[in-house]
Amino acid sequence: MRRHTWVPLVLLPALACSMPGISGAIESLSDFTTGVGDLAYSADGSLLFAAASDGMLRVYSTSDYLPVLTAMAPAGIMDLALSADGRFIATGGSGRIDLWRIAR
Repeated sequence: MRRHTWVPLVLLPALACSMPGISGAIESLSDFTTGVGDLAYSADGSLLFAAASDGMLRVYSTSDYLPVLTAMAPAGIMDLALSADGRFIATGGSGRIDLWRIAR
């Protein structure tokens, strides 16, 4: 049996980025009243999905980062995942998984 050594993660301030090729934030989306639990981009990069702990699911167009959809998940959202074909999203929270169809 292999034993793993866990190394604590050090979180750096968002604007203190010193990685080559990465600059500061290009856009800030601050229309959340609770913490953002998970984020995902669509496979083609045209949409950004943001899930909040209060159950709010927001979908933004990446052309202008304006919301194109807002929906409420009854159980709150801790995680989200997009299907490989980009047609479905699964959100999970509070002992429940909700499946959503993405209409385009």
